[in-house]
This record gives sequence, C-alpha cells and structure tokens, in this order.
Amino acid sequence: MGCAQCKNIYIKKDIQVSFLNENQKEENYKDFQIIESKLIGSRNILLNKSNSIDSTYISRSHKTNIFNTEDFSFKNTEHLFEDSSNNKIEENIKNLNIEIFNISNEKFIDKVSICKNKLFSEINNYEVYKEDSYINFSFGNINKLNKNLLNDNNNNKLNIKKSIDYNLDDNGINFHQFNIELLNNDFYIKEGNESNGIFLKINKKILLDYNKLSCQSYKNYIFIDNKNYLNLEVNVELNILFIYYNNKKYLYNPLLLSCFKIGRSKDCNLIINSNGISRVQMTIKYNKERKEFYLYDGNINDENNEQIFSKNGIWMLLNDKLKIENEMILKTGNIKMKCLIN
Repeated sequence: MGCAQCKNIYIKKDIQVSFLNENQKEENYKDFQIIESKLIGSRNILLNKSNSIDSTYISRSHKTNIFNTEDFSFKNTEHLFEDSSNNKIEENIKNLNIEIFNISNEKFIDKVSICKNKLFSEINNYEVYKEDSYINFSFGNINKLNKNLLNDNNNNKLNIKKSIDYNLDDNGINFHQFNIELLNNDFYIKEGNESNGIFLKINKKILLDYNKLSCQSYKNYIFIDNKNYLNLEVNVELNILFIYYNNKKYLYNPLLLSCFKIGRSKDCNLIINSNGISRVQMTIKYNKERKEFYLYDGNINDENNEQIFSKNGIWMLLNDKLKIENEMILKTGNIKMKCLIN
C-alpha cells in the first residue's frame, strides 16, 4: 500500500485496515490515498481517498489507536509515513534569498538562495547540498585561509577550503565569517570562528537585551557611523539604562524621562556633532508593562508615536545567533546583505 505520487514518502506495511462498510471489502486498498493528514487533539488523524497527496509528518513517538473516515478505519498504527532521510516534512518550506551588495558603491554582487538543504548562487551558477539532518551553510573568504593550517598535502588544502560553502571575495571578510542555519523551518545567522562582526540594521524597534538568568546586561554596541558607536547596558535591578559614549557615561531613568534621544539637535539628551548624524539619530524608550528598553532608529513623536527615520540608519553588533526575518538588512566587512523570505 504505497504513495507513488508523493516523493520519498511511504506507508509502513504493518498498517491494519478494517472497513466500516462491509460492502467495501472487495475494493482494493491501494486505491485509497492520503490527501491530508492533521493532528486533531492528540489521537486522531483525518484520512480521505484521492489521487493527489498533501501530507504532513507524524512523529515516530506518536501512537494512534484508531483513524476514522467515512468508509474505513486504521487500527493500532504507529509512524504512518516518513521520508527516506527521517527528516521532518514541512507543509510550508521557507526559502531564504540573500541579495549581496558592496557597501561602498552599492554594486550588486550575487543572489544566494537557500531552500531546505540546498544553497544556490545565481551569478556563479553553482549549488551546494547538505545531506545531514542539521542544515548549516558556512560563508567566508577562502583567500584568508590561515597558512599555518595548511601543509604540503594538496588534499588537505582542498578539504579545508571545502569547509566554506560560499566564498565572499572581499578583504573585509575573514576565512570563516558566518553561518546560516535552518532550525525548525526558520533561518538563523551566527558568527563564524574568525568573524570580525555581523551588524543588523535597525529598521524597527528592537529590544535591548540582557541575560535573563543572571540579570547581567549584554554590551549592546550601536554603530551610528564609521567613527561613532555607543554601548547600551540595561540595569535590570534598578530599571535604568547606561549609555557609554566617547569615554563618558550617561543615564536614562524612565522615572525622570519619557525617552532618551541621541543626535545633533540641541534638544537631544546626548548630543553628537557629526556630519553623518541626523538631528535625532536614535531614540530609546521604556515599556512600563513589560519592563523592557527598546531602541528605535530616528525620532519618535511623543504625542502620536510617529517615527521619522535617520538619514544613514543605525547598526547593532550581533551578540548571539539571530533569527533572520523578511527584509532584514545585515552587513559584515564591506558586504551588505538584504534577506528576503518567501
């Protein structure tokens, strides 16, 4: 009893079938095919007959006593169907498209697409496949490979270079700059072993993070331009924020200020005089209900909450692995990446 129209999916032979209608006994089981299967509560799955298949995966640990349809039932069934590699079959597999540009001249470099276990380069026209259940693609500059890692063995050189799945030929990119992982049908970016930093462009409000277990603040490094950056640290016990800039320490106390603004304007709480900085480059606000500090690009109107973005934007240095969202913009070295998910 197979599912020939659904690639890499099979139904185990030990399924026991009993027809609820005695007149159906003479009908061939193989004419029944699954078009939909969804967990209802924790015990039941709907099965119907059709020539097309749209199936989901039932976990190995899930046991079901009876499956009912109009004409028949399946009894004592475990692990109904799976793909040959034991990977979960998703109903809606996400595709990640990364448009890569040169920061200095905005020149388009390449478009890289990742779908499940395949990476495809549009310009270079090559593909990389991963056979492991853990999908992880590495990015870096193979020309920056540490010569100390190599010896006279050409095979060893080739194997080390193959450890980088996509080559970014840029002087600002190190040998192993970052990884992109696929976890539970979501994409994540994480620094590589030799990364010199990955930066996220702040295009919507972002939580200023801290370690919720130890209540110790991370160093939230915010870069305004090539010369100016700040370190924002949350003090959870006192519900205050420390801003470090140019070897000076500033304080944002929500009990005294509704928000904290940074920019060229004389009305800002922290004034930075630089040609590349807007009148209000960034705004920090405190959410009383959630007891959290949020960072915004540009100015936030206190009355109507309208946001006016800064001219050149602000960038946050990643502390940890980050979930990639649609239209997210990242930069590393001299490379800017626009991420599109569909």
